Amino acid sequence: MPWRISDKAVNLLACLSVLFMGGTVVGLVLLGTQYDDGNVSGRLAAMDPGKDFETIQGGCTIRSSRWTLHSYYYSQPNCYSQCYHASACSERWTHNITLPGGNVTQSAPEDHLLSSLKSCANLDTDLPATPTVPSAFAANTTVPCWRAVQPSTITRNERLPDDPRTATYDGLNACRARCSLVVGYACGNEACVTIKDPAEQYSYYEKYDNPTMARNVGIVVGCSVGTLLTCVAGYWANKEYNKNVEVGSGCGSSGCGSSGRSCSCDGEEWQEGEEGQE
Repeated sequence: MPWRISDKAVNLLACLSVLFMGGTVVGLVLLGTQYDDGNVSGRLAAMDPGKDFETIQGGCTIRSSRWTLHSYYYSQPNCYSQCYHASACSERWTHNITLPGGNVTQSAPEDHLLSSLKSCANLDTDLPATPTVPSAFAANTTVPCWRAVQPSTITRNERLPDDPRTATYDGLNACRARCSLVVGYACGNEACVTIKDPAEQYSYYEKYDNPTMARNVGIVVGCSVGTLLTCVAGYWANKEYNKNVEVGSGCGSSGCGSSGRSCSCDGEEWQEGEEGQE
């Protein structure tokens, strides 16, 4: 007896195809509109180190440096359910710098993250009493420095100076949209004079491998493969169903051989002129 697929099975495969196709379309739309809570591309599009900064001729002198343990804690105000809390701990260097002409200003903090999840007071390990990571800048030395061309419109890191989590990719992963949507140049002062190369700052965010984006891409690829396989299965099922219908249609409504044609029904072979005899 030829194997047949029921109408319900064919309809089920058709429904699955529609669901998979819908999931694929939704996934593509989400990626296309950057519906991603860890995406920094929007901020990078507003940054161009070559145009945003000019080099200060003669460099800047590190007047003094200070090391501290910096603790960060945030709790969402006026919230009573599923509230957002954040904590972090870092070793922090701050530098007072002297510009050509004698003006003194403070650079953006230089953070070495100890934890992106706990404040310093809640760490399970002993806190260092002295620096464990040296600063990239030494006191009483002259270093290259840059000044923003348009300080009022420069794309600044809006998490600084309070939140140190943008200092590492692990911190960015923990912070997600609250950091990724406001990252930018580390300024530390109104004129946005920086001793950290703006091109390096841009490259740091450009190389950020966002895990949420990878997850979304995986969802879209999975939906696409599922759609393809389901469509192939639906096509095959429909083809088999139509074949079975064609075979059955030549056998008459009252049993095999009733049409007087050569046909196959329920495993029996019939020829013209035969009336069901073996």
